[in-house]
Order: sequence, then C-alpha cells, then structure tokens
Amino acid sequence: MKVFLGFIPIEKYTGLALTEIIVEQLSAHGLSLENIREQGCDNGSNMKAINQQIQAEQQAAQDYLSMATNFLHPCLSRPGAGGFFMKMYKEELDHMQRLIEYQLIRGGAIIISGLNAPTVNENLTLYCAFKQSLNMEKSVTEMLENIVKVAESVNDYQCADFITSVYLAEQMASINELSHHITNMSKICGDEHAVYHYDQRLLKSYPHPFNFKMPGN
Repeated sequence: MKVFLGFIPIEKYTGLALTEIIVEQLSAHGLSLENIREQGCDNGSNMKAINQQIQAEQQAAQDYLSMATNFLHPCLSRPGAGGFFMKMYKEELDHMQRLIEYQLIRGGAIIISGLNAPTVNENLTLYCAFKQSLNMEKSVTEMLENIVKVAESVNDYQCADFITSVYLAEQMASINELSHHITNMSKICGDEHAVYHYDQRLLKSYPHPFNFKMPGN
C-alpha cells in the first residue's frame, strides 16, 4: 500500500521538528517512518540483504587497506603487494558506494554498521595474504548470491540482474586472479629471492606512488 500524507497543517505543530510532525501524522494512520522507507523498495528482505552487503564490502575494504599498508611499510617493503592490495581496497570501496547509490535510488534506508578490527599482523606473508583474500572474496560472493536468491524469491528480477551482471562477474574475475597468485606463490614459498622478483612483477602492474608533500615544497 502506498501512502500519501497530503497537506500537513504546519501551524498546528509550531515548535516541533519536521520529523516529529511526520511521525505523528504516520502514527495516526498506524504507520512509521520505516514503513515509508520500505515502500520505495520492492521488498524489505532485499533492503536488509543489500545493507548487509554494504557492510561486508566496507569490511573487506578495511581488511585490504590493512594488508596494503602492512606490505608498503619500510620494515617489510613489498611495494608490489602493497599496490595490489591498495587496488583491491579501492575496488571494495567502489562496490560499497555503488550499492549505497543503488539502495538510495530504490528508496531503501541505508544502515551503516560498525566494523571488526582487521586480523592482519605484521608477519603476514604474501602467500598467506593471497589465501586470506581468496577466502574473503568467496565469503563476499556467497552473500551476493544470497541477495540474488532473495530477489528472485520476490520476483525482483531487476535487482537479481544488477547483482549478477555487475558484482558476481567481478567476483569471478577476482577469485580467478587470486587463485593464480596462490598457485604461483606456493611454488616459491621460502625462496626470498623468488618472492622479491614476484613482488617486482606485481609492482609493474600495480604501482602505488606516494604523492605526499611537505608544506612549502
């Protein structure tokens, strides 16, 4: 059911915030702000699943950022790996922002939740970082597939198509790329010289320039 509030006699509510006025009018009809927000979306379960995905993408971005800064630090100095994970960080942010815009366009409420602290430690090897990343991407993919299932269950084919054509296609590419890195790294684990050259190869594909300048320079 769509609800049109019509004209609200503002003079009756002098001194009240606009939100309070709307809440009172909705209450008179047995409704709430949440009812109105959900009317813009085809289904409340879709909205909930997308919000969960927004948080998952935000969490993945933070974890990748932690990996990137870990490898870029002078104590470890793996600039190629740092650039690669910085690229992954930016991709996850882009995924999150597109989901937020999609949710807003559909009239859904955006719920931004707190994140868990990254589990990355300073002794993380490149091989282990790739394995952690693969597990993370698989988990994110499962959540995306769940959105598709929820959308199809309520005949929201537009949402299912959006997630499938945009997100799941990118997930497949990321999982494939990480799988190749894991296979290659498994062959050279323990060989510092080989790992160094592998990182240099990554650096050519994923450079991360430092553009920081001191004031006055």
